Amino acid sequence: MRMKRILMTLLCIATCFSVIACGENENAPINAPGTQTPGATESVPTVAPTSGTSAPKPTQTPSSGIAYVPQGEENYTVELDPNAEYWDCPISQVGQVFTHSLIAYLEMTDLATNPESYWRNECVTVSEFKRFLQSVYDKGYVLINMNYIYEYKEDTDGVLKAYLKKSIKLPKGKKGLILSVDDVTFNPWQHGKGRVDRIVVHNGRLASATWMNDGTVDYSYDREVAPIVEQFCLEHPDFSFAGAKCMLAVNATFGLLGYRTADSFEGKKDYDGTTIRVAEEREEAKKVVTYLKNNGFYFACHGYQHIAVNTFTAAQLREEFRLWNKEMKSLIGYTSIYVYPQGAWADYGTEQHNILLSEGFHVFCGTFMGETLMNGMPKSPGVGNIFTQRCILQGNTLRLYGENGKADGTWFWKYCDPYAIYDNDARYHKVQRPA
Repeated sequence: MRMKRILMTLLCIATCFSVIACGENENAPINAPGTQTPGATESVPTVAPTSGTSAPKPTQTPSSGIAYVPQGEENYTVELDPNAEYWDCPISQVGQVFTHSLIAYLEMTDLATNPESYWRNECVTVSEFKRFLQSVYDKGYVLINMNYIYEYKEDTDGVLKAYLKKSIKLPKGKKGLILSVDDVTFNPWQHGKGRVDRIVVHNGRLASATWMNDGTVDYSYDREVAPIVEQFCLEHPDFSFAGAKCMLAVNATFGLLGYRTADSFEGKKDYDGTTIRVAEEREEAKKVVTYLKNNGFYFACHGYQHIAVNTFTAAQLREEFRLWNKEMKSLIGYTSIYVYPQGAWADYGTEQHNILLSEGFHVFCGTFMGETLMNGMPKSPGVGNIFTQRCILQGNTLRLYGENGKADGTWFWKYCDPYAIYDNDARYHKVQRPA
């Protein structure tokens, strides 16, 4: 009866709690193992681990609703240190948090003076992100690769299907955290508005590059998510389990990592006035992708156009993936993870979901102010793929939970004290701890 009451409560909250974010869906599922959904009443917007090949060879049978798994990608494995102590961390204790690219240059924004400042809701500042990393580290979390939480098993029809593991091996006393950052395109229209312009490898290190008004390029190791995560893991090597860093959920209309890799940019002008040659942009992007993948970062598909998948016709979605495969898959390689643009998912058995399966996706990620991790889909459990909802770290959620004023078991308090994270100095809206 107690569980039934909890589920009914969560259902009511999920129905009324709509987050305006890069993907929140008002129909989010309620089964969130190991977490509580916040009782909000208002709307708010190192070395990479070794891949294994221990699973059976896959069989392509799109008609059965499951897609091909490329050989060599069957199961993600890690090598455990025989001299270290590990424990079996239940999957229900694995955390999931996503954010967006950061507000990197406060001086380029009106965040402190305008209550309607553009980045106030969607993004966090550099200080807020660094404080968040320190908090989850202090609370005993370690970064893990999302591919570590599931495995492929051969069904009775000989097809490999994806199922959550019951537990994962982690260093004794540690909990797993899947950290992801969405978009990572650095659209040209965002140039000069407070974000960085590109991810680069500078002097052998991961960095950001930003074209300044005086014509110079500012290279920085601490203004964007990926370089900050890498630096934090260098300083705290026990924060990265088996070399894992964070997931980059990328879309493609404006390119990859700030490089103009989309065909539509051929011949246009870059920030420095030079003419864009897409072939050259792709070669430069590949170099950064190689560095990222060799150092524990990994990629997910966030759609080509960042349009809700359930709004596409079958023909439109096939064209979406024709462009994705041509312009993005050729750069980042295969990924089994699809992060729903705008958080809107397609139910199991729909034409859209079948196309996603036929493209090789087995793990489907949304966003929710709580955490969901389940076998199957919300209305179709146990159908051979993974469905997950990630918690949202952005300005409006920090503000909401700071103003909520109580450590009531909601996800923010699980990871951090929002008062300690929220950047009152940088933001117009101030959040004060109640007396």
